[in-house]
Amino acid sequence: MSLQKIDFCFSAWLVLALLSTHFAAVCEGSAGGQQHRASSPDVLGSCLERSRTLLANVTNALGQKDNYEGFNCSQILLSLDITNGMTVKACEPDTEENTGCSGHRKTPFNKSACLGNISIDLWDYKNELLSYKHANLEGTLIKRVDELLECLSSAASTPNDSFTLTPAPQTATLENNFENRERLCKVLKAFRVRIVTISRVLSYIKLSRMS
Repeated sequence: MSLQKIDFCFSAWLVLALLSTHFAAVCEGSAGGQQHRASSPDVLGSCLERSRTLLANVTNALGQKDNYEGFNCSQILLSLDITNGMTVKACEPDTEENTGCSGHRKTPFNKSACLGNISIDLWDYKNELLSYKHANLEGTLIKRVDELLECLSSAASTPNDSFTLTPAPQTATLENNFENRERLCKVLKAFRVRIVTISRVLSYIKLSRMS
């Protein structure tokens, strides 16, 4: 399933999560809902905000014309997804909430598995982007990736569910030639789509009270 289609599916599931949360709050009453929120740290809310900040940073990087000398990145239609993570499968909501989009996973939703696969995606993109030294991405964009990774680790259900990512081998610096500048454009475009999907997933988990 393409990233664009899975993002559409999560948008539909997110509407269902919003509705279910609304009706649950009505049934519990205002006092009960306030007690639930007060006793539950909003870690997922923090991760969601960080994902949105990361999205803004990726969008800004795509708009830096100095990184794409010789062509207009906005006119490049293709993207280049470089991760081997299983986020699409691991983060698919339960089939009883299926709106007719997918059905890859037959087991119950597992928040820790979903967040772990999101972290793998972020780690893969981080290692790829670190090789583009000419683009000066490390100062802000990579920092935002690290902040989101740290938040996702804190969002694990229990300390035993937290995940540790093994540092990847040092990535070789890519030359600042036309081919690599074009590749950077495609990677960032794919990363932007992936972060939109990640934000949808985090919203789904937060609003469906799986956090």
